[in-house]
Amino acid sequence: MSEHRIDLVEISLPEPAAPRRAAEVTQWLLATGVIEVNSDRDDLWQPSEYRAGPRVEQAAPGFERPAYRDAANNGVDVIAGRGLYHPYENYEPPDCPACGAPIDGELHTGLIESWLLAAEPEPVCERCGHRAPLGDWVAHGDEFGGWTFHVAELAVSFNNWPALSASFAAELGGRLGPRWRVVAEHR
Repeated sequence: MSEHRIDLVEISLPEPAAPRRAAEVTQWLLATGVIEVNSDRDDLWQPSEYRAGPRVEQAAPGFERPAYRDAANNGVDVIAGRGLYHPYENYEPPDCPACGAPIDGELHTGLIESWLLAAEPEPVCERCGHRAPLGDWVAHGDEFGGWTFHVAELAVSFNNWPALSASFAAELGGRLGPRWRVVAEHR
């Protein structure tokens, strides 16, 4: 069985602010009933600290279907700490926000490695010369999210959930910060 994860990440939040914002986002998710504390936590079957709450379908329509409700590792993790979020099997280099030309995949990988260690790079498009922060280059994707890499200090990961509703993703993203992105991971 394959695994998938939807990561909502905030790519501009500075490290010192991440724990406080993570606590605020967690409290909001609990208060809305989208998640609840995972009282049956198990390192193999259900390792996440949170699981789907009584109002999960407000966030992820279709969660009640047995394929999602009964799946292993279908919890939620709120992560405060620098991390690399990537789509694994779905990876595609992003496109220039000005002209739509894709960035070279090897160049993109190198830029991600430097972003993980330092500040967000601002590559220049080889076709049109436009310069933009790497996180603003346009990701390909599907209803689950984008298929590119991002580095973030704060993330909310939904493990083996159906697609999030657009309105929920936008509200949660706004609570994460101004430069939130969605990464769709598939393994």
